[in-house]
Amino acid sequence: MIQRTYLVVMPSEPGALDIVVEGPVGSSSAPVKAAAGGTTPPVGWNGVDGQYFEWRARTLRFESLFGGTGFVPRLRLSFGLAITGNSEVLPIAKLSASLLGTLSAAFAGLTLADPAYGPVIRLTNTVNTASNLYVVSFTVSEVKDEPHAPAGM
Repeated sequence: MIQRTYLVVMPSEPGALDIVVEGPVGSSSAPVKAAAGGTTPPVGWNGVDGQYFEWRARTLRFESLFGGTGFVPRLRLSFGLAITGNSEVLPIAKLSASLLGTLSAAFAGLTLADPAYGPVIRLTNTVNTASNLYVVSFTVSEVKDEPHAPAGM
């Protein structure tokens, strides 16, 4: 399993904050933010005045997409996404299409088109989430975590 923990301060105004899972991760002393004094986000980043950093300052790297032709989503085995915070209200979370792949219509609201700067976890403000602190825990299964027998373990 690959696990990353992000500390996020949501923007103070309505909007979204993108956690760029394969991009800049920041640190506790220099979080990813648009303002000076932090780690510079990618060009066009959604984040307004919010900020984030990965707890251990480690970028998430996915294994090579393998086998056959066509698109293979990065989270094809399994994943976990947990959001906790200092509020009873949580931001709305969506994942890039390149992470999840194509979902049926009933679940299409969970994904968004990939921004130009790569796959993201997008957190969107609701009325009561502005400027709040959240911990986002993201876990991704790897091939080595899965049983190799057709019947499972």
